Amino acid sequence: MGTTAEEIARLRHTRTGTIKSQCHAVYRKADVTGRFQLISLFVEQLMAEPLMGKTMVRSPGNRS
Repeated sequence: MGTTAEEIARLRHTRTGTIKSQCHAVYRKADVTGRFQLISLFVEQLMAEPLMGKTMVRSPGNRS
């Protein structure tokens, strides 16, 4: 399921409540209700965008 709020708090040397509050702020700004919806949002965005490597064709004069 991933890293718990307690584990993140321990790694960041902060309180669990701080981590939960920050997570909820991110969810609110992304207009989702939790971790799984947030991940789904990212996956949907990634699937909607064409992959750069597959759509980009280099011409002989293109050095980028």
